[in-house]
Amino acid sequence: MDRDRKNRVFHSNETTKNVYEEIAVPIINSAIQGYNGTIFAYGQTASGKTHTMMGSEDCLGVIPRAIHDIFQRIKKFPEREFLLRVSYMEIYNETITDLLCNAQKMKPLIIREDINNLVDLAGSERAAQTGAEASFDETLTTLQVNTKTRAQEMEKDQLAQLLDEKDLLQKVQDEKIQNLKRMLVTSSSIALQQELK
Repeated sequence: MDRDRKNRVFHSNETTKNVYEEIAVPIINSAIQGYNGTIFAYGQTASGKTHTMMGSEDCLGVIPRAIHDIFQRIKKFPEREFLLRVSYMEIYNETITDLLCNAQKMKPLIIREDINNLVDLAGSERAAQTGAEASFDETLTTLQVNTKTRAQEMEKDQLAQLLDEKDLLQKVQDEKIQNLKRMLVTSSSIALQQELK
């Protein structure tokens, strides 16, 4: 892979397939040669990171395309044994969360070095497949189930947050109305007192 190649911002009219071919394919080529690879989506909340990475039934995202391509390439080397490990995580507010573990086990991950001085995320789940046992469908299903569960939890959290914000805004609005009423009553009272003098 060209190490001097810079990342770039894709235009909104570009497809996930374009993003995949330009960003992920070189990483997959390196991974098949034995190198670790990372595909990192960055952006604000609701900017389309999850859709780009996972896609939908109509439009495969980067991750399903990558898994499909990796398994197709593995099939071309039946004499070789491959170990495929997939981690799927989120970094939000400087906290790393494992998106492959279920909600009950979910806790922030800690970056550490292992005994070989390799960087690792302590306690992270990994979807792992080895050699001939490897299955595209099993790996993708693991990612999709965990992603859907996590997305539903995030939607519930976002809805709860929006409702809390609505309640807070309503409370602030009510306080402003009460203050305006008090000001009007006070103004009316002062005006009436001045008329009586």
